[in-house]
Amino acid sequence: MVALYVDTAMEQDVRSALTFGVVAGVTTNPTLIKRTGHSEEETLRRITMLEPRQLFVQLTGRTETEMATNLNRIRHRFPDTALVFKITPTWPAIRLCSKWHDREDFLVTAVNTVEQAYVAQEAGAKYIAVYLHRYRLRHGSWPPVEDIKSMTQSRIRVMIASCHDIAEVRWSLVSACDDMTLPLATIQMLLASKDSEDDIARFDRDTSRVPRH
Repeated sequence: MVALYVDTAMEQDVRSALTFGVVAGVTTNPTLIKRTGHSEEETLRRITMLEPRQLFVQLTGRTETEMATNLNRIRHRFPDTALVFKITPTWPAIRLCSKWHDREDFLVTAVNTVEQAYVAQEAGAKYIAVYLHRYRLRHGSWPPVEDIKSMTQSRIRVMIASCHDIAEVRWSLVSACDDMTLPLATIQMLLASKDSEDDIARFDRDTSRVPRH
């Protein structure tokens, strides 16, 4: 079953997305947090007050020590929140994941190759994220999700990020991704269908013609 997340740090967008009943949580990153105009801590506090089932937070820092300090600070501030820590496919981040994966959940983001997925899996990461639209712009083709799924044998969850239209969402769903993160505007489009709109209009017309007794 594909888990759906909203990709935002805006409090109101999170609030709206969680009312849909199908959004499992929230994915954030430093760029999204910067757009809110608030500090990272204040932004995360506002999001956690809305009680998402899961919250993805990207660790900052270039060294293993810097990232570990960042992780400890966030966990200390939000001890009871179901956090997943996002890290980049770099050796300092992978070392951190290999040492901490029995205590925290990790997602290795910006994965573009089967080899990176393999390393993330061996380090104990629970998720990897593939940036679909960015990959298509660079290579003119779809990312190697099927190869990654075959290699990992579903021991790591593949999240599709950077979907820019419904065609990319559809490809993600039929390509057996495990998770998908979308901006609020794209989530709102998931029920859009001209055929369905025509059917609903007919239902309404037929209902209005039913004689009342």
